[in-house]
Amino acid sequence: MRDALGTIRLGKRAWSATALLGCALAMGLAWGGCSDAGHEATSSGESTSAGAIANPTATPTDAAARQAPRTRQGSTVALTPDSRAVLVADETHEALFVANALLEPKIDVVPLPGPPAQIVALDGLVFVTIRTLPTDASRAARDAIRGAVPDGSTTKSLEPIDTAERDDPQEPLKNHGLYDASKPPKAKTPAEARPTTPPAKSSAAKPGPPSRSASSAAPKPAAAPPQNGGTRSKPLDGQIVKESQGGLLLALRPDAAGHLAEVGRVVIAADAWGLALTPNDARAIVTSAWTHEITVVDVSSPEAMRVVTHASVAREPRGVAITADGKSAFVSHLVGAPLTKITNVDGEPAFSAAPLPTALARGPQGIDLHATLAYSLVLSPDDKTLFVPRHALGAGGMDGWWGATTVDTMDVATGAALQPKRVFGSPSSLVESTMIQPAPDWGAKPATAPSSRRELVQPRAAVYRASTNTILIASEGEDAVAEVDALAADPAMAVTNVFWLGREYDKFGHYSESGGAPSGLVLSPDEKTAYVFCSTTFDLVKIDLDTKIAARVHLADDGLPLDAARGRRLFSNASSPALSGGLACSGCHPDGRDDGYTWREGDLRISGAAEPNHRFVALRENVKLGSVFSSPDNLHPDLHPRQTPMLAGRVRASGPYGWHGENANLLERLHAGFELHREAWGSPRAGWMAGAGEEGHKIDLLIDYAQSGLMPPPVVTHPMTDQEKHGKELFESKNTQCATCHTVEGGYSDRKAHELLPLPVRPGFDKEAAQAWKTPMLWFVEGTAPYFHDGSADSLDALVSKNGTRMGSTQQLSADDQSALVAYLKTL
Repeated sequence: MRDALGTIRLGKRAWSATALLGCALAMGLAWGGCSDAGHEATSSGESTSAGAIANPTATPTDAAARQAPRTRQGSTVALTPDSRAVLVADETHEALFVANALLEPKIDVVPLPGPPAQIVALDGLVFVTIRTLPTDASRAARDAIRGAVPDGSTTKSLEPIDTAERDDPQEPLKNHGLYDASKPPKAKTPAEARPTTPPAKSSAAKPGPPSRSASSAAPKPAAAPPQNGGTRSKPLDGQIVKESQGGLLLALRPDAAGHLAEVGRVVIAADAWGLALTPNDARAIVTSAWTHEITVVDVSSPEAMRVVTHASVAREPRGVAITADGKSAFVSHLVGAPLTKITNVDGEPAFSAAPLPTALARGPQGIDLHATLAYSLVLSPDDKTLFVPRHALGAGGMDGWWGATTVDTMDVATGAALQPKRVFGSPSSLVESTMIQPAPDWGAKPATAPSSRRELVQPRAAVYRASTNTILIASEGEDAVAEVDALAADPAMAVTNVFWLGREYDKFGHYSESGGAPSGLVLSPDEKTAYVFCSTTFDLVKIDLDTKIAARVHLADDGLPLDAARGRRLFSNASSPALSGGLACSGCHPDGRDDGYTWREGDLRISGAAEPNHRFVALRENVKLGSVFSSPDNLHPDLHPRQTPMLAGRVRASGPYGWHGENANLLERLHAGFELHREAWGSPRAGWMAGAGEEGHKIDLLIDYAQSGLMPPPVVTHPMTDQEKHGKELFESKNTQCATCHTVEGGYSDRKAHELLPLPVRPGFDKEAAQAWKTPMLWFVEGTAPYFHDGSADSLDALVSKNGTRMGSTQQLSADDQSALVAYLKTL
């Protein structure tokens, strides 16, 4: 509402209407927007479209005259050096969006040759990584799925919001009586106690033909389920969509009309993702995630970029941080705790593993935890400390069956972890209870660490705020940006601010209509403003970090059919109690892939429950974290290994699903998965979840997205080498019998469960009676180590060499034959 002074009021804060319109009539020529500092008009008083960058003749050619970039570290969102324009890399629409810094609904859309991942904006020059350059067949298939490139016609301004006030995803459930009555609602603050605005209805949600996803065959629930969009999904053919000519690093400059145009490109390993430039803008470091390569590129002449060197590294390299002297760099990985360190970046680069233990203050005694989701990392302004937000599987917490988000810290000079390590015997407690297990590794009878801060779950991006010595972290799972104290011993436990972006949550779906899955961050020069890109709702948000008021613009609509588009939002949201109540699908399946982890599955009984809950935990030690609720006769349940499977490109088959082939179809598997991926010490699945149609609704959306929107990783097409041809012959031969079960027609799987000789029981797991295992698909098998249900084979070479006669027969193969078979498997 507006008061007499024309001020828009949100809660207890106020946002000036004049400030909102600021420079609507004062558009600068450079980068098509207005500077945050003063919002001054050009000398001519003319305005330009938001996408007009700068006339190249006005771009300074003298390096000394160029403005310094806001950052040389890549992200999905960038601010131009003059702070007049914001650039967004949107891989879903395969385009760059260019908006003015005031977020007016006038944008320029720059179509790209493939999906962009990260951008760096210099003065009059932009670098962008392209995950894949599709083949002609792949391009046609991708275009049919994702729809046309936006033209700006669906761009619109959204109402400013107060990010201090959360639009609680659980509130609609409470209003409908759909919540876990065993857990009383949290007391509301005065700001939260205001009347709830009903969610806005999507204009696209019109009656249509019944959904044709797998859930259409589900039994009719007792109560009326929520209405889906009634849109038919468009199942993608992963084997066509995956086809790639490699990844790209592009250089773009403004053309004569002021619009970005390509001036140079260099082909690098497929799935090019992370990006950072050296301080002299002479070299770029690019990570290629799926192909696990790091490439150093000479970019001193953008029109003639060339590869300096490249190296194969551990799985899923992602974020890049380069030191201020340009000599060293660090790379984070989506799978595993170690980082990669690059030395002599400005000369002959050398690559090495850099160990960085995760969640030292929160892990069980004597156990090295597995880390995932390290999309980004940042250096302190003095280059002394490196910060890595990520997920620590097995870290403690009362509700931490899946672990906890951590911000691990490294001393750059020594490479030593700075987070204090948990000491035996601490913390201590005087609590006495027969219901609490002994916990010698924690040294405390309650055996609990502080609960994880949900505001940090699934960290996607981070930026250091030097003026406050804090770090802003984008939480994909909670639709929020959290600010943590960079000087704290454990920054993840020192949250100083939370900016809630998600709005208008669906009452059954737990996905937001705006502000969904923030994936990129950039700060203004004075560090009082943060620009955030929300990647599942395609919104650009500008947060005033002092007032917490945020302006917003919706850049484009999702090109997927409505139900699949909703499934995209649900896939990354961690707030749904039906899914997990703490970790989204993308928390274990980032990009639809896998976390490289072997979970523990078992029957866990809570106190007073008639039946045990079949659940996952990260470590056996996590079971006791809920022991205050546990039944005394179930303190040491049998736990069986379950390695996380890849999803992208692998969910087209009718069934069965599950390691034992225990679920007849995808519908049943997702329903079972909803049970498995919830804390065992929470309330068992209440009748309202199925009765109100909530689970069926979510499954319908997720199936549509998994089959039509979850893009498989890119694989470079090439004529088979002689070695690969020989491997194919071996694979199809009657002697090895590989093709007997791994049939081509089923995606290299006969979709059947076969009795196999048991593997040795690994430490931390229990013996399993059932030894009939469903034949896994081999599509994309190269990038999914470790292998087997227990993760006991850490490479394809180890799998083939140690197989013997357990699966077919490889014992008769020579070393060269084994290498040829592995080479062929890597082509799938």
